[in-house]
Amino acid sequence: MNQASTIENVLSGILKSGLGACRIGGSKADPPEGVLNPGRPRLMLTLDGCRNYLIENNGMPAEIALRRGETLFAGTSCWHKSINREINTVISLIGDPQYLLIGIKTDSPESFLHSTNLFQRHESVNHPIHHILRALDGITESRKDCTVPLNNLVSAAFHLALAELRKPDETNIGKALRTYREVSNYLAENFHHDINRESVAKEFNLHPSHLSRLFKEKAGENFSDHLTRLRLESALILLKGGKLSVKEIAAECGFGDANYFGKVFRKYYRRSPTNYQK
Repeated sequence: MNQASTIENVLSGILKSGLGACRIGGSKADPPEGVLNPGRPRLMLTLDGCRNYLIENNGMPAEIALRRGETLFAGTSCWHKSINREINTVISLIGDPQYLLIGIKTDSPESFLHSTNLFQRHESVNHPIHHILRALDGITESRKDCTVPLNNLVSAAFHLALAELRKPDETNIGKALRTYREVSNYLAENFHHDINRESVAKEFNLHPSHLSRLFKEKAGENFSDHLTRLRLESALILLKGGKLSVKEIAAECGFGDANYFGKVFRKYYRRSPTNYQK
């Protein structure tokens, strides 16, 4: 599956035959060590092979297997972890606050370093898929009945994604904007690790100063402020859960030191993490 036309045919065939079961991730159980909630609604569909996920199910961590045509929705408050037990290809629709990401990636069991990005496109937050992700997020979060079955919304989202696959490659987006979006997505996926401006710049073969200018120009904020904001947003979710200590949350969100975490938290929210947690 290394050609766009092949991917289109596979997705089209799955949609014509009908999507399989849609699993919904939960947020009641504490995430296992090293697993964080990215704070963005995500909808994943297995195109080829089998992708395993660790999710919350009935208050307990559980591993599920998503085979060809099956989907998983993880809302803003939900955590999940991908587990690759065999070679698989998955299309992901991710609703970032600043853009919509449509990505297709092949993974192997060995390591994330063996991942191959087959397709990636960033769209406006006004894209219909982004609205569907928000609707799914609201429905699953409230657990209320909906007049439109979830499967209909999921199917609509991937039909729209198929239409995007059939569009020509992005030729009207500048290199700087594309780089910013790629780095921004990388940060959203890795903010809980020990990363900083220098390590991220090296990852993308950029000069640290250029990376700073890029974020100032495209996001209107410093690189360090952007990274800190991602970490704090995740920390807020964990603090609301009330199941982890401040020290544990600091470590889980990439701050490392609890005292530094407390200092940064008070700067942004005018109160301590402990006080917020009460």
